[in-house]
Amino acid sequence: MHFRVETTEILLEDAGDMGHESLSPDLEKIQAAGKHLLDLITDVLDLSKIEAGKMELDLEEFEVNTMLAEVATTIQPLVEKNGNSFAWGETDELGLSPCGQNQGAPSSF
Repeated sequence: MHFRVETTEILLEDAGDMGHESLSPDLEKIQAAGKHLLDLITDVLDLSKIEAGKMELDLEEFEVNTMLAEVATTIQPLVEKNGNSFAWGETDELGLSPCGQNQGAPSSF
């Protein structure tokens, strides 16, 4: 999966260098979907580590608007494919939210 994400990044650079900027939006969608899938796989593996007692969570804050923008980018192709629409607007009221970040547990744990 890392290979696909990195290959898409190279293709994005090459498309820009060769004057094929029209390919960039599609390549960016492919790259975002690949990163999303990789994150999902990592999350599933992390859940199994948490259940096995091999990992603990450390809460950190994240920007809610940034997360929503990533969700919108990820679901947009499916929304369009099904003839639906999705709209959201950024607002300063959302701010930061706590989120569990993975921390490897000590090996003696």
